[in-house]
Amino acid sequence: MGQCWQFHTEDVIRKPGLLGGLEVWLWLNQDDFDPSKSFAAVFIYIQQKGTLINDQLSFLTVRPGLESLVRLSKRRFVREVQSPWKKCRAKAPEYTQEKCRTRCINTAFYNTCGCRLWSDWEHTDTRYCGFFGDSTDGSCWAGFNETEVLDECNMNPETSCTDPPCDMIVYSATTTAVEYTQKWLEDFEEEDDDVPDVESFSRNYVGLYINYDQLVYEVLTQSPSISKATLLGSIGGSMGLFLGISALSVVEIFGDFCLLRLIPRLFGYRSLYGLGGRSN
Repeated sequence: MGQCWQFHTEDVIRKPGLLGGLEVWLWLNQDDFDPSKSFAAVFIYIQQKGTLINDQLSFLTVRPGLESLVRLSKRRFVREVQSPWKKCRAKAPEYTQEKCRTRCINTAFYNTCGCRLWSDWEHTDTRYCGFFGDSTDGSCWAGFNETEVLDECNMNPETSCTDPPCDMIVYSATTTAVEYTQKWLEDFEEEDDDVPDVESFSRNYVGLYINYDQLVYEVLTQSPSISKATLLGSIGGSMGLFLGISALSVVEIFGDFCLLRLIPRLFGYRSLYGLGGRSN
């Protein structure tokens, strides 16, 4: 699987660009790779703090022998939470669709095959599955249908993963990579006997600079297109257009009927407004 590092910080980024963010230098040691591995690269996951890594998250890859700049942009999605417009669940990172789908698959696989996948962070008392060779886990995995499992989860409102989070942060990233000049590599090799040769350097070294592309981010807010005030205004306008009266006229008529006619009658005054004499 390789090595995995996670970086968390509470520091405030004060300038964008190449030198204002996280700098990482890695040496891949390809000579120590498992023979079954067919590629060498660094996988980069950039997610909201608290998000657990799983195989459904988007990622970037950076190949060795390069200096790579990863440029970030940030968006926050805030969805409507009032009924009947609410079409979301909870907040990220406690709930995300990727996390929900991963939990659904991991739980079903655990119940079916008796072992846990590498993305299963819940069944920690169970061994990881082994898929190499003629293993029982591999045979179970071959007959495991993820599509059917997800369909079954989505049919249950309590385990459905169809609704997005009501509040979430999404990071988008692009990479720009440059190679070292041949002259610099030759001088680097001749500088010291202890430094690796050019071929080893190109096969193993990875330089990363991760920072925001600019120090602004977007907030996308979802809200009803028609409020209650707008709805009442639309009803009143339609009444005035088609019936010749307004909503205010309806209120006035109702007020006249209640305050000037109905209430006096309750107290026995029928002489008011031409309705007759007082009852005894």
